[in-house]
Parts: sequence; C-alpha cells; structure tokens
Amino acid sequence: FNELRRAAHSTPEEFARLDLEFHHILGQAAHNNMMSRIYEFVIDYFEESISNSHHKQTNGERTYKAHSQIIEGIRSNNPELARKAIYDSVDLWENFQYQARITR
Repeated sequence: FNELRRAAHSTPEEFARLDLEFHHILGQAAHNNMMSRIYEFVIDYFEESISNSHHKQTNGERTYKAHSQIIEGIRSNNPELARKAIYDSVDLWENFQYQARITR
C-alpha cells in the first residue's frame, strides 16, 4: 500500500501495476478461499480496463485516496465504512471508464 502511495505520481503503467497488486492482496486478505478466487477472477477479467483507466488520470491520487478509505474500513473493523469505500471506489473507476470513452 505504501508503494501505491509513492507511485501515485509515477507513470500510469507503474501505478496500474501496483493498483492491480493492491486488489490481488485485498482478495487474499478475505481469508476465504472461494471469495478470494471469485475476486481474483473479477480483477483478472477487468485488468485491461483498470489499467487503461489510469491513462486518463493526471495522477493516481484519487485512486490512492479511495483505496486508503477501503484500508481504513478494514483496519478499524468497520464493515459499513469499508462497504461505502468500496462502492465509492467502484464509482470512481466507472467515472474513469466514462472519461476514457468520451475522449477516444
């Protein structure tokens, strides 16, 4: 996660790599084999789309902030905060996807 923070102002490729790594670690953190496998499948399925969304950001700061809220919800054992942070993160990703489509 600290690498993701440092990479927020790096290249889109480096940030995308670390963003995907964050999601893989997040899936493993569930300690539920079935849930982890489903999460891995979903992340792998959207890998190209996630990577492409980073090319439309001026930096990864917004993504980093969204991910830090997810981590805060998990660390504080606050499922509602974690759930809201995940929904906010998905909304942010959808916004990046929309921006990518309209600027093609």
